[in-house]
Amino acid sequence: MECMRQQWPDRARGRSWRAAYRTCRDALDGWRTARDARKAFVRAARKAGLLAWARKPVDHTG
Repeated sequence: MECMRQQWPDRARGRSWRAAYRTCRDALDGWRTARDARKAFVRAARKAGLLAWARKPVDHTG
């Protein structure tokens, strides 16, 4: 939430930012899960163009 308040670009504080911020706050208050908060945060960051990574596929070849 500190990052979202202090470092998130103003241009990217739209609907997804507000939803993510609210979900993170609710998770801290015990109303939502940490998983919900992470999903909302990642969704907002991707929408804002702040997150360009994707999960790497797991290598099962050993």
